[in-house]
Amino acid sequence: MRIAWSFLVLNSVYVTAFETRRVNTYRGFTCPSCGNEKGFLAKTLQTYIVQAGGRELEISEQSRPALFELLCDECESELDFGSLDADLRREMPLLLGAD
Repeated sequence: MRIAWSFLVLNSVYVTAFETRRVNTYRGFTCPSCGNEKGFLAKTLQTYIVQAGGRELEISEQSRPALFELLCDECESELDFGSLDADLRREMPLLLGAD
């Protein structure tokens, strides 16, 4: 997980983090640049609200991950998520636990 930015508001720290996950698929995905059909990288974005109370930090809220970018695992070309068929567009966020 890579933290993109954070800011402090009244003892709460708002943290936004990016995470990249490897996704293996066996149907429907094909990289238009190299023809790869098996491995892809899904980048997700998630926000956390961390309460700074005394000596301990605790997460008081967190958003569900949102799918940010879909890349080919071989050539790192970006895939157009909107061009995938409807079933794959529904399945990918469910697989990642994303919105």
